[in-house]
Amino acid sequence: MLEPIRNAWRQTATIASGRQVSGLLISVLCLSCSPIEVTINPDAVPNTGTNRVTLSFAPGQNTSFTTARIDDRELLIDHQANGSFLDLPKLEAGSYDVLLDDHKTTAKLTVYDAELIIEFIDIGQGDAILVIAPNGLAYLIDSGPSGSSPIIQERLNFHNIQRIEKVILTHTDADHIGGLANLLIGIDGVWGSADDLAVGSIIEDGTLDERTTQTARTLTALINERIPRVIAIPGDRIEGPGGFILHTVSAAGATLSSTATPEAAEHANARSITTTVCLDDWCGWLGGDLTGGGLSTPDVEQFLVSDLAPMVFVKIPHHGSRSSSSRALVEALRPRLAVVSLGTNNDHCHPTPEVLARWSQTAMVMSTGAGQTDNDRCEATAWPAASYSNCGTITLRKGHSTYGQVHCADQNFSF
Repeated sequence: MLEPIRNAWRQTATIASGRQVSGLLISVLCLSCSPIEVTINPDAVPNTGTNRVTLSFAPGQNTSFTTARIDDRELLIDHQANGSFLDLPKLEAGSYDVLLDDHKTTAKLTVYDAELIIEFIDIGQGDAILVIAPNGLAYLIDSGPSGSSPIIQERLNFHNIQRIEKVILTHTDADHIGGLANLLIGIDGVWGSADDLAVGSIIEDGTLDERTTQTARTLTALINERIPRVIAIPGDRIEGPGGFILHTVSAAGATLSSTATPEAAEHANARSITTTVCLDDWCGWLGGDLTGGGLSTPDVEQFLVSDLAPMVFVKIPHHGSRSSSSRALVEALRPRLAVVSLGTNNDHCHPTPEVLARWSQTAMVMSTGAGQTDNDRCEATAWPAASYSNCGTITLRKGHSTYGQVHCADQNFSF
């Protein structure tokens, strides 16, 4: 190994009042002693999925490298007009050197242990879903009925969350937006004080200003000119490191492949914003109160059948009402886990036996509340064999391992 370098020295060095080494020899030696000056951004990523990072070279540094090597994996460098990029595969947690065309660099990559957390918060009859991305950013989908804010705040405190990046209000029914106003103003009930919940923006279906209910008016007055609002459109995407994607697949009666029918555009539940949440190809669908033609509702679900692939988990739409969960949708999604959020002995007789039976064909069914146990108006809920009712808050976790974990009451399951 040293002989070629010695030969290069003999051929190119001259002695004249000290040593002089030719440019050729400097070039030979630099490949072995001078690392390439480059940084990687971000230089710390979660270990839950793929990550796209940027290579930034020092001024005057050669940038014409074609491959990078990290953890003995050879990766192609994607050179674009706006920079050079690497798509990192899922890696074990640890610290890694970055080689370019097998040359040492100044770049270091840290991969940290992380997970995606999804909580179906037990707020009674309604929906409140907390999503915590692998990088720690939090998203809240619905806020339950009035009186839900202390329950939601307790879960935020448990996870040490002081800011919600985005609140998604799937639609404007009170059991989905009722808890947000008090959650925003905090325990002291004063807007603009130290205990307010910080929120980056609110995503809604476009009808919040039009609703004349007291709940909607109170919330609208509170957030106007204080929190930016965005009208959801099918195709909207929130992306983060570790393979995290929150993708809007229906909103205001429209889907990825269809525009809203006049009936769907005027029906509150049919306007539900529904989303998929993914770590790479590990995905679930959160169904809001979307309608599927049952009880003479507009059938928006039919258009999603061609837009959605099979899912690992599903939040059953509309609390298990027969207005949703059409046979076609259930057969298209075929989840391994189906969660229904509802209140015990609720006034709507949720969930219905036919809906539970459909989801249980492929899925383990779990519920936050107990369904109907002692309500003279409703038939007692007959839970399928593969089901777990009255879980309270249901927590899903997906980390680096192959399987997700779900917590129901005092039990944990892999799915």
